[in-house]
Amino acid sequence: MKKISIVSPAWNEAENLPVLCERLLEMAKGLPQYEWEIIISENGSKDESWEILQRLHADHPEIKAIRLSRNFMADGGVMAGLRLASGDAVIIMNADLQDPPELIPEFIEKWEQGFQIVYGVIEKREGEPIWKKSISAVYYKFVNWLTNDLIPRDVTDFRLIDRRVAIAMNRLGENNRFTRAMSVWSGFSVAGVKFIRPPRYAGESKAPLGDLIEEGLNGIFSFSVAPLRLTLFTGFMFALITVIFGIYQLLATVLWGANFPGYLTLVFINLIVASLLFTMLGIYGEYLAKIFLEVKGRPNFIIWDTVGLAPPTIAEMYDDPYSHGRAAHLPDGMETLGGGPKPAPQPTEKST
Repeated sequence: MKKISIVSPAWNEAENLPVLCERLLEMAKGLPQYEWEIIISENGSKDESWEILQRLHADHPEIKAIRLSRNFMADGGVMAGLRLASGDAVIIMNADLQDPPELIPEFIEKWEQGFQIVYGVIEKREGEPIWKKSISAVYYKFVNWLTNDLIPRDVTDFRLIDRRVAIAMNRLGENNRFTRAMSVWSGFSVAGVKFIRPPRYAGESKAPLGDLIEEGLNGIFSFSVAPLRLTLFTGFMFALITVIFGIYQLLATVLWGANFPGYLTLVFINLIVASLLFTMLGIYGEYLAKIFLEVKGRPNFIIWDTVGLAPPTIAEMYDDPYSHGRAAHLPDGMETLGGGPKPAPQPTEKST
C-alpha cells in the first residue's frame, strides 16, 4: 500500500487547524487504497495551536505534529516536515484552507500517471483586492523573465512531490530557500492543476508585508544572477552614452562654435548616476547578504518536540546520505533533536 504524507506549516492557526484536519481526514476516507499521515509543522505559535494538535493526535493517530523552537517561516516548517515525512509522495499545503484539501485526489491522479511534481495553479483568487492581484501578476512576469520561466505564473506552494523529489530537496543544504522554485528546479516532470483559491477560512493573514517582500526578493536573488548582469549592462550603456555625448559636444564646439552652459544637465546626469550606483550597490548587497547567511551554516529549522513522530537522531543526520537538508544538531552527548533529549552513554576507557 502506497503512503501519502501531507505537510502543512502552521503559525498561530488555532482556529483553522481543527477544520483543516477534519477536511483532510474526510478526503482520505475517499481514498482508502492509500496509507495517510498528516504532519503539521507548528512554527513557534503564540496561540493554542500545539495543544490543539496534541488533542487531534490523541483522537486520530495519523495526525502528527512537529513543534519548532521558533518561527522559521513557512519554508522552514515545510523542510522540517519533509525531513520527517515517510510517504511515497508528499503533499505541501498551507494551514489556512486557501489550499482546498478536496483538490488532493486530482494531484494523486496526476502522480499515478507518472508526474513527479503536481502543483496547484490559481485560476481565480477570491476575496483578494485588485492591487494584490496586479502586484502578483507583475511579479511573476518579472521573475520568469529573470529565471527563464522557472516559476510558472500563478503557481502556489500547494503541490504534490514524489519521494525522489523530497529526497532531492532534503539534500539541498542552502539556507535561503524558495520552496516554490526549488522543487521545479530539480528537473523532475511537472503537471499543473487549476483551481479557484478561496479566502482564508478564519482569521487574518499571518504574513506581514515585509515577509512577503523578503520572500519575493528571495525568489529572485536565489535563482538568478540576472540582476548582477543587468548592472554590468547598465554600466556599459552609460559608458557608451557618455562617449557619444562627449563626441557630440566636441564636434558641436569645433564645427559650429556652440556654447553649452550645461549646469542643469550636469546636475541631472549626476543625480541619475548616483541613483544607479546606489541601486547597484543594493543589488550587490543582497547577494553579499545571502553569501553571509550561507557561510554561517545555521539550520533551516530546530525541532523542539514532536507528536507521533520520532525526532531524527544525530547518527541519522550525519550518516544518512539523503538527509543533508540543514536541521539543528544538538551538542555532543545528546542523542536526539527534540522531544526531551537525553545524555548519550559515555564511552569507557580501554585498559592498556
